[in-house]
Amino acid sequence: MAKMLSRVAPWLASHKGDAAPAGISVRTLAGADTAALRRLASQDPVANVFILAHLRAAGTAAPTAGGAGVLGVFDDGILVGACWAGANLVPVQLGPELAGLVAAAASTSGRRFASAFGPADAVLALHAELAELGHAAHEVRDEQPLMTLCGPPSVEPNADLGLGRLADFDRILPACAAMFEEEVGYSPFLGARSSTAAAWKASSGKAILWHMSTTPATLCSRPSWEL
Repeated sequence: MAKMLSRVAPWLASHKGDAAPAGISVRTLAGADTAALRRLASQDPVANVFILAHLRAAGTAAPTAGGAGVLGVFDDGILVGACWAGANLVPVQLGPELAGLVAAAASTSGRRFASAFGPADAVLALHAELAELGHAAHEVRDEQPLMTLCGPPSVEPNADLGLGRLADFDRILPACAAMFEEEVGYSPFLGARSSTAAAWKASSGKAILWHMSTTPATLCSRPSWEL
């Protein structure tokens, strides 16, 4: 997996891409595309855990109230690749040869993206195409393993660790903000309106609830990826 971060100047929409080849089209997915997106992502549920978690929570592939959505690449009407386009760009079963179409659509969307992450071949292809369109990444992390488990842990669990509860929210929130700042490069509260900060706090609370309701899966180790 690779990840790109834009610390203070996320990519800006400013360029248009070339026309898609015959039979290939790109558009923002709608609710009617939910089943097709879920089937596509389920081809590799480990690499696509981000979008599968979103589908589980939202129940639809349609754009969110905040304007985030999923760009879908179709070949004669069949969904063959996709990319989440929200605060981040997250490719879903996106072949590198399709990255230029997605990059062009993302570049003209009017959104700003703080990072791109996912399988290395897709992310690095997006990076190359976005660079051609004039969008520079602050940092490129081209080798980050995705760590999963394929059996019981080989060490005894730490008795002091446990699942977070909403009662812990006020203590967990500063750690969430610190992790966000270390990863992205700025505080989620820096220069933010009170409504924006409140929305971020709410999303952190939802993440705690989601983890409380999720049963951990047993997965095989894939040391060449990371999410």
